[in-house]
Amino acid sequence: MLFALAALIGGIVLTVILFEAGFLAAISGALMAGGAVFLYDKGAGRAPRRGLVPLVTLIVTALVAGIAAALFVDVYRGYPSLPAELRTVMSRGEFIREEFSQYLFADYGKDIALYFVFAALGVFGTFRRLFASAR
Repeated sequence: MLFALAALIGGIVLTVILFEAGFLAAISGALMAGGAVFLYDKGAGRAPRRGLVPLVTLIVTALVAGIAAALFVDVYRGYPSLPAELRTVMSRGEFIREEFSQYLFADYGKDIALYFVFAALGVFGTFRRLFASAR
């Protein structure tokens, strides 16, 4: 699982980079899932059977962490664009907390939905092969 985790951390970083570049691509989900399965195979020396459910859970968790990290970075970088008078009364931490608690889906709902659609498309083939090999 530790080997798979390395691929997932790389996938999260890739998701943040692509999101900051203005892309929501299936490639990050596909690379995350494919890389995790590949490295799991290398680390365990065999295809996941007993580790199938934990591996799938880890991949799904990494997909959620990927969009959360991308949104956090975007909100964090958006703070300087606030008007100066608003920045004097609201710290960056307060801005991030307020954005995530009150405005997240209003501001990023479409991006979140598209990310998960693309992520599902990206991991579908990997999951299909993974479950077929576990039989």
